[in-house]
This record gives sequence, C-alpha cells and structure tokens, in this order.
Amino acid sequence: MRKLLFTGVAAAALIAGGLAIPAGPANAALCPATPSNTGNTPTNCNEIITINANGSITTTIPAGASTNYDGVEDNVIGVVNNSSGTISSLHLIGGLGSNIFGFDGDGICPYSGACTTNANDGASGGYGGPVGFFSNLVGTSTGDVNFAPGIAPGGSTYFSLEEPASLNTTVVPTPEPATVALLGAGLVGFGLLRRRRKN
Repeated sequence: MRKLLFTGVAAAALIAGGLAIPAGPANAALCPATPSNTGNTPTNCNEIITINANGSITTTIPAGASTNYDGVEDNVIGVVNNSSGTISSLHLIGGLGSNIFGFDGDGICPYSGACTTNANDGASGGYGGPVGFFSNLVGTSTGDVNFAPGIAPGGSTYFSLEEPASLNTTVVPTPEPATVALLGAGLVGFGLLRRRRKN
C-alpha cells in the first residue's frame, strides 16, 4: 500500500513540476505572412501567447514582428501549448478602454485563406483563425477565444484581435473538461486510499 501511495504522489509531483514537452513551432511557421489590403506584409505573428509546462503564461512580441497586419491596429496572435494538457479556450480580460473584441470585419482569415466556419468567429469577419471562435463577450474588452478541436500538448494555432493583447490583457487558459475530470478522479483516488489506510 505504501509503495502504491508513493508511486501516486511521485506521479502527481512529476505532473505538477511539468513534463518535458517540445516547444511549439517557430514564429515563421506559426502565423501567416500574407499581404493585407493596405500592402502591409505582417512578419508572421504580431505576438505569441505561450502556455508553459508549469501552467504559467508568457506573452511576447517576436523580434522583428510588425505591429499589426492591416496597417492600422489588428493583431494576429499565435498560441503555443507547451503544457501537458489540452487547451480548449483562453479567457481574455482587456484593460481599461480595451477594444480587443471590437470586431469591424477585417480579421486575419481573409488575408491568410484559412477561416473557421463558426458564426462566432468575430462578426463573421474571420478573426478566429483555423480553429478559433469567440464567446462570452462583455463589451469589447472581455471574452473567450475557443479552440475546436482544443490545442493538444505541443500544439499551436493562431487567431486575431482588434488590438494587441499583450500590452494590457490578462490571459487565463481553460483546460479540456477531460483533463479536469482526470485530475478530479486522481484526487478521489488519493482520498479513498487515505481513508482505506486509516481503517
């Protein structure tokens, strides 16, 4: 029994510490580099959100990236999942006066040629990228970008917003329901083992 309990605790510690998962693709392979209607050619991702192995989030603006893809303000955002769980959505909370969800119909999809078919991909303007769509929008500053299918460990995708997300936005990842269920089952198992041990 002690050996079984030790094995479970060691496995939980390994997961909590983060598994060695290869980094996502380089910026050049992550976001499209397609001329926009203004003649501005974006340098792939305008910014990248990375979910790290330990669950923390890093938001970066790649060296040499253009500030937008439309010549005005729109940003294409790459998402790299280096965690051990599948990410089904990101909750974005913009700062005061943020207009990240103020969709005006010029999302990245018409420029990249890879659009979602979901009606909620941003006022049908193609902001969702290949697999993304939006929900739970509150004004133009808060909402969720959902991924169907979710972003698997080591995977990546991109979507677009009306402004940079990295400068004033809080990002909260949402794991797949199956990941949450698995964690819950593990905790119940530990509880049962502890109860059995007491008896």
